[in-house]
Amino acid sequence: MVGRRTWTILALVSLLSGASLSGGSSFGVQRALADVPVTTPNVVVPPGQPGWLADTVYTATGPTIYLVGGDGSLTPFVTLACDQVDGLTFDEVGSFNDRLIATCLNGAVYTMSPSGAAALLTVAPTGLSVPVVVPASLSYAGLLAASDALGMTWTVSPSGDVHQLPFVISPGVAATVTGGGTILVPSGTDLVVASFGLNARRTPGSLVEAIGRINYDKHADVSGNHVTVPVVFMAGESGSTPAPNGTGGSAVLVGDCTPPAECPSGFASVLVYVEDNADSGSGSDVLRIFYCVVAPFLPPSSFNGTVPPAGCTGPEGLSLRTGNIQVR
Repeated sequence: MVGRRTWTILALVSLLSGASLSGGSSFGVQRALADVPVTTPNVVVPPGQPGWLADTVYTATGPTIYLVGGDGSLTPFVTLACDQVDGLTFDEVGSFNDRLIATCLNGAVYTMSPSGAAALLTVAPTGLSVPVVVPASLSYAGLLAASDALGMTWTVSPSGDVHQLPFVISPGVAATVTGGGTILVPSGTDLVVASFGLNARRTPGSLVEAIGRINYDKHADVSGNHVTVPVVFMAGESGSTPAPNGTGGSAVLVGDCTPPAECPSGFASVLVYVEDNADSGSGSDVLRIFYCVVAPFLPPSSFNGTVPPAGCTGPEGLSLRTGNIQVR
């Protein structure tokens, strides 16, 4: 979208439509987010995040970050000195003291404690979005984020140092995938709502390795209804005739189920196939998820998201019920 990126980020909760669901605490989250625009950033507290209540949802509108209550209320958590919060993520590796991290359109980057104490980490030369915290053991450790200028990637160190990385991808090759929303999936004899949030970005210098996160939740009281995994591989292509916002195409994201990631029991990886067919997203864009008993792998180039590769089952999902997906 012009001037804004899709709201999804590391381990987030998608926007729900407000239709009544049976049982579970997700109803309050659904009610709270029903009227939030799909372009606003949202994030869910990962399990085991020190000092934070797991599965709590935070959302942002303008410079204010809100805590989403179980009863559907939106309570101001902190208001930052920036024009617009455009990205939210949690530091799951400890590099930023397990803080909630917010990136802003004016380039400001803030860290926040569980009590809501905010600290300005740095101000980048450009607005940042789609942030991901990269472990210290990997290349480009720190906060990796995209700028509104396509093809620009920035790192922010825990001390606040900002560096632009070269990020050159061949024309027609998808470099980033972001998105969030809901789909309908079968659960027994019924159809239930499943929410998703995902973001992936190719590792600079690689055409197959990627970083990011896949979050997928079936809102039904069944086992194996939650997936939250890191993205390790990605393949795709940008559309030859992009939509007005400059996006379009298809991609497959590969998630690793190795603990502490969460997947249904017995699976080692997941594949998420997406299509960005229209700016509107809902009713046009596509998401399908496959569960695999084999280690993370990229399917062959002939894979079109309809037939499961060897070692995989599925797919679940089809056209988006709400939300959108962006492939660049």
